Amino acid sequence: MKNSILIFAFSLFSFASYCQDFWEVIPCGGDGTFRDIVVNEQGVIFVAKYGTEGGVFRSDDNGLTWQIKNNGLIPKTIRGIAIKNNNTLYVSSDHGVHRTHDMGETWDWVYDGINQLEYNVIRFGYDSIILMGGGRENAILRSADDGETWKVVCSLYDVDYWEYITDIFFGPNNVIYACSEFTYNWSNNNPKVYYSTDLGKTWNVFWDPEIDCYLITIDFDNEGRLLVGGWTGIFRYDFNTTVWEHIWLNATVSDLLVVPDNRIFLASDPGGSGWGGVAVSEDGGNTYTTVLNDGLIFNEAVGFATDWYGRLLMHSWNYLYRSTDTIFTHIGCQPTTDHFLVSCYPNPFRSYTVFKSVQSSFVNVELYSITGEHLKTFEIPPLGEYFVDKEDLPQCIVVAKIKAGNIFQTIKLIHH
Repeated sequence: MKNSILIFAFSLFSFASYCQDFWEVIPCGGDGTFRDIVVNEQGVIFVAKYGTEGGVFRSDDNGLTWQIKNNGLIPKTIRGIAIKNNNTLYVSSDHGVHRTHDMGETWDWVYDGINQLEYNVIRFGYDSIILMGGGRENAILRSADDGETWKVVCSLYDVDYWEYITDIFFGPNNVIYACSEFTYNWSNNNPKVYYSTDLGKTWNVFWDPEIDCYLITIDFDNEGRLLVGGWTGIFRYDFNTTVWEHIWLNATVSDLLVVPDNRIFLASDPGGSGWGGVAVSEDGGNTYTTVLNDGLIFNEAVGFATDWYGRLLMHSWNYLYRSTDTIFTHIGCQPTTDHFLVSCYPNPFRSYTVFKSVQSSFVNVELYSITGEHLKTFEIPPLGEYFVDKEDLPQCIVVAKIKAGNIFQTIKLIHH
C-alpha cells in the first residue's frame, strides 16, 4: 500500500552485514486480515483490518500498544485507508467510505456503497482529491470536497467479466494513474493501466498489456519511469523512449516501495504461485537479488510503510512486521531539538509540499539545492501554511533553512 516516506537521510546500512533476523512481529489485536497501513507525520500508525473483529487499529507508541478505533464504523470489513492530514483519514470498505477528523476517535459514513463491488483502495492527493477504486460500473469514485459528495468518474462495466481497480497513484505533472485486474469471471480481455489528466474527472486507457496477467500496484521509480507490479513481476514504462519493459519475476508483486537512494523494495504474495516475501533492488529496479525474509513466519508480503524512526513496516495477510534496524536515519519534520518551527508534508513529494508553522510569529524560509544554489525564499504567517508547487523547484534534494527570531531549523526535502 502507497504511503509517503517521512523525511530521511540515507544511512550506511548494509544488508550483507546484517546478522540477525531482518523482521520482528508486531502484535496487533483482533482477528481479521491486514489490508492497509499508513503512518502520519507524528509517527502514529494506523492499520486497516478486514473481518468480524476487524476495523481500524491505532498505535501512538510506534507499535508497542494498539487501540481499536471503530466508533461509528458501520462495517468492520475495512479494505483501504488514506490520510489527508495528521487527523483526517478515510477508509474504504464493503459499505463505502467512512471519514474521521479526530484520528479515528469517531467516524462518519460519507458514502453508501452497499450492494456495490468491494472498494479495495482509497487514495488522497494533490491537496484536495480523494479517489476510491471499486469495480464494474463504479470502478473509480471521486470527491473534491473532503468526502462530502462522491461522483462515479470511471465505469468498467462489461456483461462478460468483472474488472476492478487495484491501485491508484497521483503521479507527476498532475497525471493520475490506476491499474486493474479481473475477478470472478475471467475473459479474453486484459487488465489495463488507466490515466487521467484532469484531476481524476475523466479516465482513458494508458496501456493494454495484451497478455495474460493481472496488475496490483503502481508507482514511479527515481528516474521517472512508471512501475506496475502484479503477476509475473514488474512492467516498467520509460516516458522518454515510450517503451514498456517486462522485468520478469517468479512472483506476484503486491506492493513497491521506492527509496530515493536508488533502492526499491518489493512485496510478494505467493497465494497464486511462485516466490513470496520481500526482495530489494539495489540497482534502481533492474534486478531484485537481495531477499529479506529472515524473521517472517510465512514468506508472504502484501504492503509497506515506514515508521517515524526509519524502520520498514510490512504487513502480510495475517501478520504485521517491522524491520529490526533502521533503513533510514530520520532528520526532519519532527523536532530533533527544542527548536521546532514548522512541519512539511508530504515528503518526499512529486506534486507539492506544504510548510505548516507552529509559531505565533512570522517564520522565514530559504530553499537551496543540495549543491548550495538558492531556489526560493518565502515567509509563513503566524500559525499559517505555505504551499510549494512542484513547478517552483527542480527535481532534487532541497534543503530548507528556517528561521524565527534567533531560532533555526533545517529540513531536507526530496522532490522526485
